Amino acid sequence: MSHLSNSINGIFPNSEGALSLSASSMFSQNPSSGQHLGIDALDNVEPISVSGDRLKAYLHGGNATTSSGVSLFVPVTGSSYPYFLELGPLKIANVPRLVSYITSGFSWIYNVYSGGSTTYANGVYISIPGTYRLSLDWCVGSLSSSGSYVDVQWQTGGGTALGPITRIGRSNEKRNSCIGYVEVSTTATVGLYIHAISGAKYNLDNFNDIFASVEKMK
Repeated sequence: MSHLSNSINGIFPNSEGALSLSASSMFSQNPSSGQHLGIDALDNVEPISVSGDRLKAYLHGGNATTSSGVSLFVPVTGSSYPYFLELGPLKIANVPRLVSYITSGFSWIYNVYSGGSTTYANGVYISIPGTYRLSLDWCVGSLSSSGSYVDVQWQTGGGTALGPITRIGRSNEKRNSCIGYVEVSTTATVGLYIHAISGAKYNLDNFNDIFASVEKMK
């Protein structure tokens, strides 16, 4: 039986392919609280400092509601960003539906219905400079016809593309992750621009299939 012979700091795997590691044999310094371990190109293992919580905003599955037969459509009349995908409801009839988190310097952009008792998030406003990773796991509603889809792309409110166009379908068909990156020098509004829709219904009965996030990279 053959094994990988890669080593770290001169330590080779044993006959079962495992490394026997200890702080005294590997590290020139032991990591302190709040530090992680990093391995450089020369296999040197050093403690590295990391900044605080990188996750700045997210939405994910919450309280379910009835299935929706309402067609997903754009533009949304009266919206500040009418061609941005509505990620999901922060509340419906004043009942919270999705679990949401957002830190200081960030805020949800949302469409308002029923006098404010229903709000649908469709973007994030960022006011802290940095590089951010944008991610969406989503699907169209289960009452959508077979093969239905929506083509979306992370963009700024001004129309700058931040990643590839991604086709998203029903949860048992095309459920792809849509990823983007944005460099913010002062402020930016980001959301999912809808390029095309075919047969898609609103996602109301699959809240557990929703996850949108903004992560600070640097």
